[in-house]
Amino acid sequence: MTPRHLPRRIAVSDPTGVDAGGGRRPRSRKSQMAASSMPRDLRLARWTACLLVTLAFAGTAAADHCRSGCRAQGGVCVAVAHITRLACKLACRGLATRRLRAECARQCRLTFRDAVDACLIEARVSCRQTCDGSTPCIEACGEQLDRCGKSTRRPARRCRRRCVRPPDRLACLADCATALRAGAAGCVAGLNACAAVCKSGSP
Repeated sequence: MTPRHLPRRIAVSDPTGVDAGGGRRPRSRKSQMAASSMPRDLRLARWTACLLVTLAFAGTAAADHCRSGCRAQGGVCVAVAHITRLACKLACRGLATRRLRAECARQCRLTFRDAVDACLIEARVSCRQTCDGSTPCIEACGEQLDRCGKSTRRPARRCRRRCVRPPDRLACLADCATALRAGAAGCVAGLNACAAVCKSGSP
């Protein structure tokens, strides 16, 4: 075969940096100069920053049970506030004049906002003071609170649907709110008992 029939070698760029023979191609002069020009202290600072960020995320993940447990408990509180607002608006319909009904509805909204604010404070401050995620034991308490809160809140929507067309909607909604409050109180009591065991050092 004559030389002119030989296939020409086509240069193909390889992003992996490995040549056809299996060896690694040397870095370009520009990349070598960039790497060598970076001060060693700067590279060390970057590695330290990455390590600190990783540790910070690890510490956040360790407190997830307490955070999710308090959030679930706050969700139960907000569900009670929603049901109470609905009952309040229904009661306003029985007033004599339109002006009284409008004022009553406005008071229902204001009461609802105050109740939601109180729920947030309870979940973000009071609950986290008890369930602070400081030990694995208290984290287990947070996991228990999370399960309790979710199981307590789950029937709330079904209860509201059940109260759409009963003979007495106000009494039905009041029963729903009472059941939710009782469940929430049980969850808080369980958290306090669990936290007391953790603080006493008992297994």
